[in-house]
Amino acid sequence: MAKKMSLQPPTRTPEDFIRDANRHDEPVPQAEVRDTSAHSLPWNEPGVRQDVIKSVNLRLDEPTLLKLKWVSEKTRISQQELIRLALLPYLDGEIAKLE
Repeated sequence: MAKKMSLQPPTRTPEDFIRDANRHDEPVPQAEVRDTSAHSLPWNEPGVRQDVIKSVNLRLDEPTLLKLKWVSEKTRISQQELIRLALLPYLDGEIAKLE
């Protein structure tokens, strides 16, 4: 099973992030090299960084969006985090079926 992403914010400073982003010309230390021998999957490629957050738009029908907002308010969990919590197990399951 794939390693689950942490939903905690990174503990690195902005300076660490900038320094790491600028070291693309340097070789990746062995401890950071990901295993791509079994499969060449996009998320295992060198240079893919877990600390880089990207956005995606999601279209929801109005009742679903209202449910998401309601659960978010009641649980005090952000809408984005709720979507991530639901999406990650689904993606892991689909990947397991495809492998």
